[in-house]
Amino acid sequence: MLKSTKFLFGFLAAISLLFLLSSADGNIKSRLKSLKKSKVKIDKMVKKSPESMKYFCKTKGMDKPFAVKAKNYWPAESNIEMSFALLYDKKGKLIYAYEEPFAPLGEYTINHCYYFDKDGKTAIYEYYCGFFGSVCAGNSIAKETRTQYLTTQKIIAEDYSLLSEDGKKLDSLKCEFPYREGGYKFSNSVVEFKRKNGLD
Repeated sequence: MLKSTKFLFGFLAAISLLFLLSSADGNIKSRLKSLKKSKVKIDKMVKKSPESMKYFCKTKGMDKPFAVKAKNYWPAESNIEMSFALLYDKKGKLIYAYEEPFAPLGEYTINHCYYFDKDGKTAIYEYYCGFFGSVCAGNSIAKETRTQYLTTQKIIAEDYSLLSEDGKKLDSLKCEFPYREGGYKFSNSVVEFKRKNGLD
């Protein structure tokens, strides 16, 4: 009788564990699907109406960035250290932002893009670098993109691509990455992003 009872409890525990794992997996898939749908929507907004975004620029010698009112108001490129763009929804909540360090010689373009959820937490982080000097792309540009999908500050999925300028896949083992940033400070929320970049 005792062995039978232990077997029953063990069987029920195993079933419960499988149910919990299945439920968790279903929640992650649902979360991922929702995040990707949201990203497509925001990307379309950014592409279709770039004028609806708010732009900021940090120049050499300045502690904080200043608002750029129009395209003609950008300072001389030689003085720019960092540029920023922020997109707000109709309720005034920040839903997307990027920071772009300036490349004085135009040898690279780096974007750190953040997609924020309704609670102001980072839901998606995307790193993009288009750069020369990769070796594997010859004299043209290599484009590296890494997109991370998060929940409760944990990565649940990641997309990665490394392409040539004409869209062909490149072998990362044959490439050099001279402009990857070491020690980049990731922002977990709107508050952290604004505070880090002096936009609060």
